[in-house]
Amino acid sequence: METEAGRFGAHGETIALRALEAMIDAQRLPHALLISGPEGIGKHELALKIAQGVVCGAQRPPCGDCRPCRRIFDPEHRHEPIRHTDVALVQPGGICAVNDHDHSRSRTVGICQIRWVERVTSIKPFEGPNRVVIVDPADALTGDAADAFLKTLEEPPLGVYFVLLSARESLLSETIRSRCRALRLAPLNQQRTEAWLRERLPDLDGAAIRQLARQSRGRVGWLDQELAEGDPLAIRAAQIDELLRLADASRADRLAAAEQLAGRGGQSGPQALDDLLLMLGAWIDWWRDLWLARVGETQRVVHSTLSQSVEAQAARYAPEQISRFLQTLQRTRRYLRNGVNTRLALEAMLLRIPVGQPPGATAAAHGA
Repeated sequence: METEAGRFGAHGETIALRALEAMIDAQRLPHALLISGPEGIGKHELALKIAQGVVCGAQRPPCGDCRPCRRIFDPEHRHEPIRHTDVALVQPGGICAVNDHDHSRSRTVGICQIRWVERVTSIKPFEGPNRVVIVDPADALTGDAADAFLKTLEEPPLGVYFVLLSARESLLSETIRSRCRALRLAPLNQQRTEAWLRERLPDLDGAAIRQLARQSRGRVGWLDQELAEGDPLAIRAAQIDELLRLADASRADRLAAAEQLAGRGGQSGPQALDDLLLMLGAWIDWWRDLWLARVGETQRVVHSTLSQSVEAQAARYAPEQISRFLQTLQRTRRYLRNGVNTRLALEAMLLRIPVGQPPGATAAAHGA
């Protein structure tokens, strides 16, 4: 298995990535690569390591330690922006070709950003022989932007490599997908996720590592983002506490919570929205655990260290109530990704939290 300092990290042992490694070493990397897989699977970090392989100054790229490599991705400063002049990141809220455009709150990649890509890729690389453009996520391209970008993919500039990332590749046009070499990432199993965590957090005890691995469901990118926010276990506990409070809150309190959450997720750009989506992901995990406990599948719950609380809360609801609210949570997350009004979506979701029986009562015959 690859170490954290290795070329492709947690995903390095897959056949597809071994083939990709061989292509990089032989300088035969396809001009356009589409990396797809579930959200939080680790696509972005993999793209950075591919960029290292293209621009690394070592004899056998990428070394991961030379100055060019560190300016693309530094394991000791994992969330610093790219500082290499020949590696460009195109994303919602990013730079464009129009000086006075403000994209800070945008959730899409517009045609003005693709015009900037065209301008940048028409110039020879500044520091090395090649240039890399990462589009994350590629499914955020608007229709006009996708059409303009397709022309670039059809006639790629010499020495320029495009890496497109997407958790929803079906939203990309067939013509764009056909111009790319496809690489799909799958979640890691429990054992490999635990190994990745032990390498990242050697002082963490075994029980905490197992719980984090279960929470991640093999998504090392999700784990990396959670670790950047602080203690993932403490953050998750706080998210569940808030959810439990809202489950027994009044209608007025739920509406007030929706207003507060909307202000957190809807007014500060893509990063704030990402934080809100992470919270919804935690709530989905919790309600899925309640459903599993309610139908007797307790061995599959994510929050295994909170099994007593899971079973006690699950007993308050009928399985149909839990199932319906799970669908509401998942639908709300889709709405927020698609740019609907954040406050309205959250109000509708919180008002649909089912009313449970008082603690200790049975929910076997509880109505909707």
